[in-house]
Amino acid sequence: MIPINRISIILCLLIFYVGNNKAHAQLWKYIGDTPEKEKAFEKELSKEASSVITRKSIAYGDTFSYDTRIYTINSFDGHPAKISLWEKPFNGHVFHIDIPGDHLVIGDFSGLAKVHHLSNDILEIVYSPRGGSDQGYDNVLLLGVDKGKFCVLMEILSVNEYEMPGEYGLYQLHLKLSGKTADNYQLALHIRDLVKSNKPKKSFDKSSYTLLKFDKTQHIFYNETKIMDTVAAMYDGIGNTKKYPMKGVYPRIKLGVYDYFFANRLWYAAGKDTTGRLILVPNTVNSKSKK
Repeated sequence: MIPINRISIILCLLIFYVGNNKAHAQLWKYIGDTPEKEKAFEKELSKEASSVITRKSIAYGDTFSYDTRIYTINSFDGHPAKISLWEKPFNGHVFHIDIPGDHLVIGDFSGLAKVHHLSNDILEIVYSPRGGSDQGYDNVLLLGVDKGKFCVLMEILSVNEYEMPGEYGLYQLHLKLSGKTADNYQLALHIRDLVKSNKPKKSFDKSSYTLLKFDKTQHIFYNETKIMDTVAAMYDGIGNTKKYPMKGVYPRIKLGVYDYFFANRLWYAAGKDTTGRLILVPNTVNSKSKK
């Protein structure tokens, strides 16, 4: 049984990522790398890119360089699609994902951890939101393209690592794709949930396995559907919220205490406030962007 305080912490983190643009530090486990390691890491990120374009921007009266990495995949409707990934320095920690006819952004962004062709039509992007000095997070975003628009196949938490006096915790997810095409894709998730505490009763080390199905019409991975008849509080990724009526059948990814719903072409992390109202929080949102 999951202690109630863990559920409360998860909900607070959902709201924190949307509204807080003054997070303390980038993912703590990367701090202190040598310039040589950082250079090698940047090279690894670009390994599967079809091209890398170095651009310049001006901030605080100085000129800074940044890379736009371009990754090529096949769209689900049979055409090549070039996906551009970029972040301007000193521009509010906003990460941009572009194709000519569509744009996605991730706010409160710390850095990329991995970019990988999961298949010839799925791009895997693992990134770190900005977090506290003693806690680090990674999210995994699976992207495709269909008819000139992005398909957000999945976006979920893949790493939550923290350390506090007397306690260390690690939630870690690994995924493996099976199947050759959208007709038979399945995604296997292996999850490890670990807590080491000075209080033995709080310590545990659990593993679980989940298989996600693929909906080739909506182009998403999911493991459940749920009939909904409620009004949720939906955040827009920049601190605003609106009432969102949910009526009908919604695809869902349910992984223990972590819960996600698919709506409006995006995946939303789900939680409840103190009144029991459903809260939906996106990490990646649709937006216009300029290079």
